[in-house]
Amino acid sequence: FDPAISAGCSMNVCLSQDSRILICRSRRLSDKVWFFGVWKTEKLFQSLKESRARGNDGLVDARHLCERVFDSPWGTRNIALQSLATDGQFLYALNSPDDMNPHQIFVMDLEGRKVLERRPSFEGFEIAPGFNTHSSRSSVSPV
Repeated sequence: FDPAISAGCSMNVCLSQDSRILICRSRRLSDKVWFFGVWKTEKLFQSLKESRARGNDGLVDARHLCERVFDSPWGTRNIALQSLATDGQFLYALNSPDDMNPHQIFVMDLEGRKVLERRPSFEGFEIAPGFNTHSSRSSVSPV
């Protein structure tokens, strides 16, 4: 993403299982809205190959290679993104709210449309059933 308009990617990147799609999340500086970019890795690798052939040490400006950019359906909500994954058709995000309440699962298609929002989500509580006791503000208990 262009550093003049975005806050960078940090660790908000995922690759589809078949390695064909790369997705990255960033935050727009002007309005603080989270957004995603989708790249086809084939185009990225081809551009890398061409860059090396030109003697550019493999430096690639991937901004113009992006297939699509879309705003997060959750806008400016400041969510701690714990994990991002894609199967090449959908984008799955696991988030934790600031108050340490149970995590949240968000699913969107690769056009940016919301498919599922599960808040709270208790997947994994069977592994760590005491998690809810870590938050004095939590009023939700596992079912």
